[in-house]
Amino acid sequence: MATSTSKGKDGEEDKEKVSWTYNGSEDEWDAFDRRIMRYMRKKYGLFGEHIWNGVLDDHTKLTGQEFTAYCEDVWDAVELHDATRAKEYYQVSSGFWAVKFQTRWRRRQYMLLKDYIEEHARGNAEIAVVNYDSDPEKLKEHLYKQFGSGSGGDIHTKEAEYEAGLPGSGKCAFPIGVDMREKLRQLETRKKCFWNMYKPAKRETYAFCWESKLVRIVLDHVNSEYKGCIARLLDKIQMQKQIRRVQELSQAIADNANMEVDKDLPGPNEGAIRTKTLDESTDLADAHDRSFNDD
Repeated sequence: MATSTSKGKDGEEDKEKVSWTYNGSEDEWDAFDRRIMRYMRKKYGLFGEHIWNGVLDDHTKLTGQEFTAYCEDVWDAVELHDATRAKEYYQVSSGFWAVKFQTRWRRRQYMLLKDYIEEHARGNAEIAVVNYDSDPEKLKEHLYKQFGSGSGGDIHTKEAEYEAGLPGSGKCAFPIGVDMREKLRQLETRKKCFWNMYKPAKRETYAFCWESKLVRIVLDHVNSEYKGCIARLLDKIQMQKQIRRVQELSQAIADNANMEVDKDLPGPNEGAIRTKTLDESTDLADAHDRSFNDD
């Protein structure tokens, strides 16, 4: 993507030829989000990401060392964008280390960010940006509710399609000859859609965000071409789990042997642990023999 740029002073956005646009499509939201993220990261590093995501601390409530640390983060961000200006700000006389200055600087960054997005927005997205006049730090949250994952269509329908393995029209989810890599990419994309819909605190209780849910969907719908491969893979995983259990029990015995106990008496749990370990080892050997004989 060819662009022409000329860098300005601190707070001045790059003058960039409009070579991409966003019209509010749900399918294009992730690409739009990543594009804005890269733009802010290029300007201000990780601090730029926080600006776009709207997750910066309320600096007006910080005091002492916490406020100083926040100012230092801002200074590092400015230094990435304009080292000359950062050098000027470092002096106490610049006012940079005061709440009033930080408030003014932060407000300007959000104003410029909104201008940048509006410049590249078209259709419904442009209308949403132009009409937004609430908290500038919640701009991304506002746009996500309008155009992000799950904003279009019934979310329960999306969940049902995902659970069915995203079958094509009139087809099964994994027809014979399916491009498995492409199918897995489709499923992973839908899982990411569910992931983006929920805040981090809620993802642990939403099964459609889980990797294990995706694995179960594949196991439930995969065609006969892959049944043998999956069976061997599951056997290998089970074998690895058994080996780990034996290793853990062996380590427990070793740790128990180091305890200061009567040498003539077994440790508190040593007898039970040793017996369980022997049983686990026998099971593991039997499983190995079965696997060898099957081959």
